[in-house]
Amino acid sequence: MKKWLLILFVSACFFTARASHISGGEMYYTYLGKSPSDPNKLRYAITLLLYKDTTVTGAMVASLSSNYNVSVYRGDNNALVGNYVMNRKNYEFMKLGTYDKCLSSFPRVEFATSAYEVIVDLDPNPSGYYASHSQCCRVSGVLNMNSNSVGVTYWVKIPGSNTNPFAPDNSSAAFLKKDTILVCVSSPLKLDFSAVDPDKDSLVYSFAPGYIGAGPPPNQLPIQSDAPPYNTVSYFGGFSYSQPFGNVSAQIDPKTGLVSGKAPATTGIYLIAVLVEEYRNGIKIGEHQKEFQLKVENCSLTAAALKPQYISCDGFTLQFENESASPSVASYLWNFGDGVLNNSTLPTPTHTYADTGTYVLKLIVTSTGGCQDSATSLVKVYPTFKTDFLVTGNCVLNNYTFKDLTSSKYGTVNSWRWNFGDAGSSADSATSKDTVWKYTSAQTATVTLISTNNKGCIDTLTKQIAILDKPNINLAFKDTLICSNDSLLLRATINNTTTISWTPNNNANKFRITGAATATPLVYPTDSTKYYVTVQDNGCNATDSVMVNVLQFIKVDLKTDSTICRGDSFALAPNSLALSYMWRSSGGEIINPIKNPIVKPLTNTQYFVTANLGKCQDKDSIQIIVKPTPTVTATNDTTICFGTSLQLKASIQASKFTWSPTSSLTGYTTLNPVAKPVGSTNYVIAVSDTLGCPKIVTDTIRVTVVPRIFPNAGNDTMAVIGKPLQLNASGGLTYRWTPPTFLSNPLIANPVFTGAAGTDSVVYTVRVYTQAGCYAEDNVVVTIFDGLSKIMVPSGFTPNKDGKNDILKPICKGIKQLVHFNVFNRWGQLIFTTSKIGDGWDGTYKGEYQPVGAYVYEAVGIDFADNKVYTKGTTVIIR
Repeated sequence: MKKWLLILFVSACFFTARASHISGGEMYYTYLGKSPSDPNKLRYAITLLLYKDTTVTGAMVASLSSNYNVSVYRGDNNALVGNYVMNRKNYEFMKLGTYDKCLSSFPRVEFATSAYEVIVDLDPNPSGYYASHSQCCRVSGVLNMNSNSVGVTYWVKIPGSNTNPFAPDNSSAAFLKKDTILVCVSSPLKLDFSAVDPDKDSLVYSFAPGYIGAGPPPNQLPIQSDAPPYNTVSYFGGFSYSQPFGNVSAQIDPKTGLVSGKAPATTGIYLIAVLVEEYRNGIKIGEHQKEFQLKVENCSLTAAALKPQYISCDGFTLQFENESASPSVASYLWNFGDGVLNNSTLPTPTHTYADTGTYVLKLIVTSTGGCQDSATSLVKVYPTFKTDFLVTGNCVLNNYTFKDLTSSKYGTVNSWRWNFGDAGSSADSATSKDTVWKYTSAQTATVTLISTNNKGCIDTLTKQIAILDKPNINLAFKDTLICSNDSLLLRATINNTTTISWTPNNNANKFRITGAATATPLVYPTDSTKYYVTVQDNGCNATDSVMVNVLQFIKVDLKTDSTICRGDSFALAPNSLALSYMWRSSGGEIINPIKNPIVKPLTNTQYFVTANLGKCQDKDSIQIIVKPTPTVTATNDTTICFGTSLQLKASIQASKFTWSPTSSLTGYTTLNPVAKPVGSTNYVIAVSDTLGCPKIVTDTIRVTVVPRIFPNAGNDTMAVIGKPLQLNASGGLTYRWTPPTFLSNPLIANPVFTGAAGTDSVVYTVRVYTQAGCYAEDNVVVTIFDGLSKIMVPSGFTPNKDGKNDILKPICKGIKQLVHFNVFNRWGQLIFTTSKIGDGWDGTYKGEYQPVGAYVYEAVGIDFADNKVYTKGTTVIIR
């Protein structure tokens, strides 16, 4: 079952103070006949119908008024006829009472309609009258127009005999009250704006603009309404009266007044207005409009929606999707209509049909709450439909013929829409199968044909067509040579030409021609001659020419002999006016019979050419001497360690050679230089020959340099007899310590040292290796602690930055930790401190050099037996 759940919320706003609750209305008239009180006047009933949104509450919302004003103006000069009071004659409350259970929410849809009427007697006027009612203000926040500062005018034209030959015998159509419809965001749209005409006139519907009226308070309900002509509202960017929902598709059926399409994705209020026009016997006799402020609610329905039909004219595969944007759909079930097993549960399935035909597609959707909806559509599979056409014509003076060549394997081609692309005409179209068109000027026209068949297929083809100002002549050549005793066949290609002629066409010795009235005459002039060809086709004329140059003889010159390198190609380049060439070589090589063939001799070769121009002929030859190409062979790429050197080697067959780069080469003027690069380098040797082949040939040796190794044996340290000490080296892949004395394993990075009594210290050297076998060395001194620990401080130092005795630092023996080393000036102020062994004082305090004199120091440390060691004394700065 297909569910249309659209809520048209015509929020009717009636107000006395400020009618921000009026959401729509219309004004129409009824002709009642001649006035009983004055037979010379015409009596009309003028009706104002307003809509009030009864869900809107608040201080600014007024209750229904018992009467409203209406103003009547003449149609010829817009002069005021009078202001009248319309009394309420009808009040009706309308409410949506039945909701679909599959809705995500159930917004209130209820409003009141109130009809107001006044009877007026008017003089007959050929220009008719305008009746209008104006008030302020509209509902604020309308999304497609500025509703915050403008009011509304409802008006109707009472036509006179100038526009309605049946006047005054006519009454307005009146819109039906079909407004209790729920419109959910992004849901299918179906709004009924149909009307009924008491005179049974034909009605035509279209979108219309809204109209502004009245002013802000206190002029919100003026006694005299706005006078014609009436001003339309201003729409926001992207919106218009014909596109009230912006880019969202909405259409109105001109015959039924049904608005369809898709609701906007944004909730809120949108202004929409529909114009209904009355026609009698094909003549428009009246019009008026209904205006609504449509409310789009935040709701959705578990809905299945499909296109009216799906057509494939170029294959058997189609993709489908649910056209409804409902977010509550939880599952899909597709049946493609070509077999029981061909179902899919995908949201957007792709299906390939096995054969042509018309199938019934069905979609069933289920919501998370279990609600279901379904939809069906037709699928037409009729491929191999293709549009094509042929255009023939000679020039702009005559018609061009357009012939349809559309092919349709299934079905019959049933419509054609031609656009001839004539830049000088707006009527350059046709709908017949084959047609003709006469262009307004010479141009390049873009011709388009859209064709359809009875299966629903449609295809479009566009071609660029040159519209000529004269017939087209295609000549085989326009400038050529012949020998004086030869003949030549001229050739012109033309289209549907009725006459053709060549000149000069006498048979004097100088010009001689036969077949001058054909497209292929034979000429045999004895002197150079220009022949003109003229074609005439139904008044279209064109002329072109061919220059025939006559030579008494020809010459061919291959220039001097040449030398090339073995393996190179050579272009033979004869200097001649001949038109054909025959070649042969002393080595029997097959040569292309063209003017400039490419040859590749491996040995010295003589080349011979015979040049022909008809019966004229000449010959020549050239010797190509082939010289060996220089060769060079260098040693293979290699890898060396940083800081080492390598001898490069090369062998050549050439008279000259050079190495590059030379900055890291010694003996680069020899074939065996020594290379000592600091980084990976490509050494290129280039050879050349001064004996015939000047080509430069190169070879390259890639010398990869292993990056420099940075070995680290660790800082000098101290060991205690009986306590193991672990050494730590880094910087390589493998290690070797020497000497191996007292070490647990001299072939690892971190051997354990265990000293013996009687040894003061050991100097160890560690050699660090990389994967490539490169190595480097570093040393570490291990001092053996004999149980005597002390901290010694020099008695003086010379901080003058000469690199000698510039720093005062404690000398630690048997000390594993320096607690602190402090220096005080003569006033007892601490001016330097450190707890790092090896650090010292440079004789400055806060960046300033301290004066010459005595300073007190204090040092505290922990020895390897965990005993505290303390010393104190004085030292002197000497400058």
